[in-house]
Amino acid sequence: MPDKTPETTKPTTPAKTNTSLTTTATTTTDFNITIRLGDNADSDVTLYAADLGKVAENGLYFALPEGAQITVGTLKGLIDWLNKQPGMPQIPNTAGEGWPEAIKSIFDGVLNVSTAVTKFVFYQGPKDATTEAYPPAAFTLGVTGTAMDPDHLDKPKPIPFGGLFSVVGGGIGVSRGKIVVPVVITPTT
Repeated sequence: MPDKTPETTKPTTPAKTNTSLTTTATTTTDFNITIRLGDNADSDVTLYAADLGKVAENGLYFALPEGAQITVGTLKGLIDWLNKQPGMPQIPNTAGEGWPEAIKSIFDGVLNVSTAVTKFVFYQGPKDATTEAYPPAAFTLGVTGTAMDPDHLDKPKPIPFGGLFSVVGGGIGVSRGKIVVPVVITPTT
């Protein structure tokens, strides 16, 4: 890797009282930012300054790495957090007293579904050369949910529906627009 230390030169005149060095400013494009969604290190997405500095020319593309999954949490966890916020009305986070057992089981089961983002892709196309306008952004989002035991959040627990059937989990995917995956050319040495 090349040395990116700024060049330094000594002053051209002898300095008896000033012993500072003069530095030459340099500009680099090696800045990057890594975004992590949740606590999962496999979800890291890195955006480089070259990407961000040329959005108008090239657009911007980023995606959750293939196979990565980001656990978002449960609906109960979200409600518990909202209930702690000042000025928020209290939202029920458990089934009410006297509810029929079948309804209580369904309600508590839905509250304890562990939700995860399994796919996320975002693409913003470049500006149109004629109109100077950006096209609408495109994205793909995949979310899954697994019914979990409220007493053991690491163990699935199907949600029973009146003894007829049980739901273990499900998922949904949403896409909008056309995503163009950029071609990355890696220089060889």
